[in-house]
Amino acid sequence: MIFSAKQKEYIREAKSVWNFKIGSVRSGKTYLDTNYVIPANIRERAKKGGGVFILGVTESTIERNVLMPMRAIYGDKLVGYIKQHNEVELFGETCYAFGMEKETQLSKLQGASAKYVYRDEVAKWHQEAFLVLVSRLDKPYSRFDGSLNPESPYHYLKEFIDKDASIYRQHYRIEDNPFLDIEVKERIKRQYS
Repeated sequence: MIFSAKQKEYIREAKSVWNFKIGSVRSGKTYLDTNYVIPANIRERAKKGGGVFILGVTESTIERNVLMPMRAIYGDKLVGYIKQHNEVELFGETCYAFGMEKETQLSKLQGASAKYVYRDEVAKWHQEAFLVLVSRLDKPYSRFDGSLNPESPYHYLKEFIDKDASIYRQHYRIEDNPFLDIEVKERIKRQYS
């Protein structure tokens, strides 16, 4: 797999409990996660106590943004499909995939202890759901990886990320993605500006 300098930096440096990739669409955040970050962290914590949670806005966004790309790389023997009780087999571990689009989804996290959590589109969460998650990363080896597009500077998540805690954050721009040609980068910039 080929990674950009920015992505290699994340692989080397993101060793905190909380690890965030913040930046524009198509800048390579999710590509890194599905190709390396998620598989590496699940395997690193294999057979240790606690659950693995793959969280997204909805189950269908988890399937489309996370599981399908990983399945295309690693095959359906290593990357399963979401089944009953939101279980999905990933790299030999039984994991849980939850859509967090509604506040009522909080009950799915309550009482759980997490060794690894991946969250796509973190800024789309309800604040209460995020606060429940904060108390779930309770193992010495617990880790959270999340990606998000920038939101308002007054968003609750910005306040959390700016805290002096075990947090690693990395900022991405579309220019950081060496795999997109210049014409595509310019079109995306116009579309989102």
